[in-house]
Amino acid sequence: MNQTKVLQASNNSNKNAFLAIKKHLSFLISCDTCNPPRTIRFTDPLFVGLEAYFKSQGFTVTMADFGEGHVVFYAVRGRPKVLFNVHLDTVPVSDGWHYDPFNLTESKGRFYGRGSCDIKGAAACLMALAETQENSKEYDMSVLFTTDEEGLDSCCIKHFIDAHDLSGYQQVIVAEPTECLAITEHRGYVSAHGKFKGTSGHSSSVDALTGNAVHQANLWLTDALTIAQQSQTSTNPAGICFNLGYIKGGEKNNMIAE
Repeated sequence: MNQTKVLQASNNSNKNAFLAIKKHLSFLISCDTCNPPRTIRFTDPLFVGLEAYFKSQGFTVTMADFGEGHVVFYAVRGRPKVLFNVHLDTVPVSDGWHYDPFNLTESKGRFYGRGSCDIKGAAACLMALAETQENSKEYDMSVLFTTDEEGLDSCCIKHFIDAHDLSGYQQVIVAEPTECLAITEHRGYVSAHGKFKGTSGHSSSVDALTGNAVHQANLWLTDALTIAQQSQTSTNPAGICFNLGYIKGGEKNNMIAE
C-alpha cells in the first residue's frame, strides 16, 4: 500500500470514528439523566439502548438497579485487563443555555448538550472504540457505567466492587475530564451541613450585629474562603475546590436571624 492509500485509509478511519462518536453522543445527550432529580431506572430507554448496542458488539451485559436512581451497567468482551468507568448522570440544567441541553448541537467545532463534557462524551468515545477497530469484536474490552456520581449518597461503585471479582484487571480508568492528562490520584469529596445559632430579636437591638446567625455564618464563610484561596497553586488552580451550595435561615429583614 503506497503512502497516499495509507493516508486515505487513516482519514476514512478518523471520519468513521468521528461519525460514530457523534451518533452515540447524540443518543446519550437525548436521555435526561439529571441528578437531582434522581429518577433514573434500568428500564429507561438509555439502558435499553445501551444493552442492545453492546450486545450487538459481542459484549456480555449485566445491570443492577439499587433504586432511587442508582443503576450499574457493566459490559465485558473477552478477558480485558483495563476497566473503563464513566458516570452517566449529570448536574441539573441551569439558566443560560443557548442550545437545547437534550439535543446535541454542533457549533464551531464543538458539541453542546447536557453532559457532553462531564462525561457522556467519554462514554460516546468508548462506544465508538468498541466498533470502529478492524475486527473490533476480537478485542477485549470492558466498561462500567454508573448513575450516582453527581450528588449525595452514591453507592454504585461500592456495590459493584462488592459483587464482582476484579482481580483480573490491572488498571481502572475513570474517564473524568482532566484536559487529556493521566491523573493518578483522586481529589475526594466531603459534604456537610452546618448550623449557626443566634438570639432572636428586633433588628434595632444592640445584639443584632453579633447575635445574628446569618452574620455568624458569613464570618465562618469568609475564613473558609480565605483557606480555600490560599490552597490554590499554578499546578492546582482549583485548590481544595470549596463550594457553599446553599444557605437558609432567618424570618424577615427587621428580625435578628435565630
